[in-house]
Amino acid sequence: MPSNTYDLVVLGDDLAALVCATLCARRGLRTLVLGDDRPARYTLGPHKLPIDPVMWPTTAGSASERVLRELHAELALRRKLREPKIAAQLVAPDLRIDLGADRLAGELDREVGTASGAAWLAKWDRASELARLLDPILGSEHAFPGFGFFERRDVAKLAERVADDSNAWWTDAKSDPHAMLWRHLAAIAMRHPDPPPAAIARAVDAWRTGPSPLRGDGDAMRELFVEKLTTAGGEVRAGRVTELGVSWGKITSLTLANGDDIGTSQVVASRPPAELAELLGKKAPKRLGELAAGVSLVGYRYTLNIVIDEAGIPEHMAPTVAVVAAPDKDPSSDAAFSIHLGESDDHGRVIATIAATLAVDGAVDPERIAPKCIALR
Repeated sequence: MPSNTYDLVVLGDDLAALVCATLCARRGLRTLVLGDDRPARYTLGPHKLPIDPVMWPTTAGSASERVLRELHAELALRRKLREPKIAAQLVAPDLRIDLGADRLAGELDREVGTASGAAWLAKWDRASELARLLDPILGSEHAFPGFGFFERRDVAKLAERVADDSNAWWTDAKSDPHAMLWRHLAAIAMRHPDPPPAAIARAVDAWRTGPSPLRGDGDAMRELFVEKLTTAGGEVRAGRVTELGVSWGKITSLTLANGDDIGTSQVVASRPPAELAELLGKKAPKRLGELAAGVSLVGYRYTLNIVIDEAGIPEHMAPTVAVVAAPDKDPSSDAAFSIHLGESDDHGRVIATIAATLAVDGAVDPERIAPKCIALR
């Protein structure tokens, strides 16, 4: 017999899983988040250093805005935001642009000249227009991929238009040496070494205003969603699932490593399809196996934390900096990475987090990853 039963169990406690669980709990579902209890930070001496920096997009009309509005969390997020003079920066060889909705035109004019700046800004405006085409998919109640005939039809129409328009835009834009930096900018934001044109347009639009620098980095967002989740009656616990019970084609229970059984009506898994198929065993549907076979590992996240005196921070450096060190190379490793500055502590020290993607072609043995990370460092 299950020790407890829920309307929904969410496997995983990353930010996407917490957003899903919080929305469902607010809509009346008895919800459990079953995470891995993986810490968001690790301790080194007196410092708690982030494992991976989190960038929360605040673009108007985006899915993130809809989530915050539904949770009535706009004011709570505003209290967690830092207020830097410069939201973010794009740095490349012989180029430094301070990003911000009201800064971009003047920055492009200063860095590349009036004519080139105007041409680049026009392409940037076009990217913003394309990004808005994705709003009906990402900012609405549509499931993606669509669920049911009519939703699949509507989503397919939207997706086809976005794909066609963004492919045409990128074919024209990538011939511009300045716009070529966008591929690297998108790779940094999407954490993927080869983002498609639609993702590039979306990322470029988000970088235009810059990601929101948060007090406590990703901890601030996690705390906000966990608070909203528990207030709505949701629960968060750690546990490793060893088996998923299936009855009449539906998942009805989960077995944990400690032998505990949990009943559920629905499961949302923030997990790779292969892991989910393994938990289902012989009862895994054929479609899930096809999805697992179609997913390939393209990179590992690498994070380097440096604790420095705030006097060593360059003047006017933004809290988030996208660095394109080698525009002519693929946007991974030391060719494209981001730098995130924390707030200074009581002793005037700042944590600078450098995040990059180590591109690979499939899974790599841990013993072979270590030398690659050492070389990247």
